[in-house]
Amino acid sequence: LILSMGCQSVLAANWEWGSNFGASADWNDNPALVSSERNPQSTFRILAIYSGEFVRLSPNSELRFQPRVTRDFYSKKEQKDLESTDFFLPGNYRLTLQRTSWSLGYNLSRQNVLSDETTLETGDLNSLNADDIVYRASLSPGLSWTLSGKDQLFMGLVANATDYELPDTNRADSIGGGFNGSYTRSLTRRQTLGFTASFLKYKSDNTRLIIFGDPPGLFEIETINKSSSSSLTLDYGLRTSPTSSLNFKFGLQDTEVENTTTETSSGLPFPIGNTTTPFTSTTYNIVYRKTLEQGGFNINASRGVTPAANGQPQDRYQLVFAGNTELTSKLNAKWVFSASQQESIVIAATDGVLTRKNRNYNADLRLNWSFTRKWIINATYAYRRADRDRGLANDSFLAESHQVLLGVTYVWKSIRR
Repeated sequence: LILSMGCQSVLAANWEWGSNFGASADWNDNPALVSSERNPQSTFRILAIYSGEFVRLSPNSELRFQPRVTRDFYSKKEQKDLESTDFFLPGNYRLTLQRTSWSLGYNLSRQNVLSDETTLETGDLNSLNADDIVYRASLSPGLSWTLSGKDQLFMGLVANATDYELPDTNRADSIGGGFNGSYTRSLTRRQTLGFTASFLKYKSDNTRLIIFGDPPGLFEIETINKSSSSSLTLDYGLRTSPTSSLNFKFGLQDTEVENTTTETSSGLPFPIGNTTTPFTSTTYNIVYRKTLEQGGFNINASRGVTPAANGQPQDRYQLVFAGNTELTSKLNAKWVFSASQQESIVIAATDGVLTRKNRNYNADLRLNWSFTRKWIINATYAYRRADRDRGLANDSFLAESHQVLLGVTYVWKSIRR
């Protein structure tokens, strides 16, 4: 019945669309964010961007596609191999009925990967390359159900997958999925109370080549990480004023990680280590939002266990301050400042684990000048700082990067809001 009503509403709807074309030039003194001891390479590139939005609206439904294509060009002859074309296709569908709202979000992308990995052919410790390609896909259906004038129920699923073309890198193919559900009750006109429960499973598979032994030999190592986590949080919301709100989630998260390492060079898998590590941690998410006459800002503090890029779990703390303001009727400023710390497992063996702490500090400042209805000029400054400490491995390092970007966007057609 729901599917039939959704199809009828889509067929009775009208399409609207909008498209933008943009180009930008940016300089980055350390795009791969390597330490100063490794003489980071700077880049200057031109980026061409197409972004579109296609929306089909009806009285009770909305179907939206937002494709985006980017192409970059590098000025240095030796960096021409870094040039790539990337594709992004996010979208969502929403159907609103009398007491329920059904949604389906998805995202597909294909991107080249910029890295500074050591190549076995050249032994170059700082060779920028973009020869790997990553494909990402995600799907997230959800149901929001108004039980009464004061009670709200939400149930959602999530599934995602990541696939890299090249083997034998520090990156990991992965697949994951889970469920989350929440119940919220309005205590007063200003206060809400509820809870959120979630369950997530994640698996990653990574193969890499290492040189080891005396005399040295080349070995292929396969690492498989499996993790499952469940969490339960108490949720409290407070509207502190007509223009501000505070939302607070606090609870416990149980995580179990299984790590299997195998040597596969000989064709007969040889187990190196297998560990299973359970641990319990607190999880929280605090958000303060403020709306101003000419903009607004929000502050977000959070902690949780999530998979890292290499597939291994990381305990992540994060603080974000973001906002925007209208300086004039045509000039808008946006900013994002963030600080985070991740503690992840680097090596798992039968005799224990080795953890690594990463601290990252980011700052993004952006100005948009809409000097006509069709043309927008934007300027961006981005700062990145990575302070990594691998503890027992004694290979900590500090890296910084600065990026300056100047771009222009032509609004070919916009959607009426």
